[in-house]
Amino acid sequence: MDHGLRCRMASSVRTLLIRADVVPTDAPGLPRVVHINPLLRELILRLAMPPTNKAEASHAGRLADIALAEISWEPDDHLQIVLPKDARLRRVHDALTRDPGDNRTLDRWATTAGASSRTLARLFHKEYGTSFVNWRQQLRIIAALPRLAAGEPVITVALDLGYETPSAFTAMFRRITGILPSQYFIQHGSGGAPGP
Repeated sequence: MDHGLRCRMASSVRTLLIRADVVPTDAPGLPRVVHINPLLRELILRLAMPPTNKAEASHAGRLADIALAEISWEPDDHLQIVLPKDARLRRVHDALTRDPGDNRTLDRWATTAGASSRTLARLFHKEYGTSFVNWRQQLRIIAALPRLAAGEPVITVALDLGYETPSAFTAMFRRITGILPSQYFIQHGSGGAPGP
């Protein structure tokens, strides 16, 4: 399945390719972000090193089984932004991905998109099942996570993402994720930073 990854800061990426016949039947059928707990992180780092002999290959197979068991396949829809199919929505998506702090209203985005605001509103509901405002909040959380993980202050992230106060950003973050920005990485088991 075609998909992409964009890193907004210096990153080290490891990729696990999982055969379809070993993926649980309840796993999602689309690419998405998964939370990496400390054990899974270490397993991924170890599995990224190719085995040099038969014994290491056998051990890697056992580690792969443990890694599969550690992956949380639960849906995490509020932290996923799928590329829109409609070209007009794609223009809005691309612009806000480049500058998530852009506070233009849907009426103002209509000019950029080449559609009326009513058409855009219908398209957001059709493709994302939510309003433009909710979609933009989700996009902003996704933009905030790597910065928060890198230790940037909430006030800096909040202001860059178009919020007038850190408390407004924190309230939105908590409403969508259920926890405060400062607690997100602790609760998701990555010890303060996203996985590899």
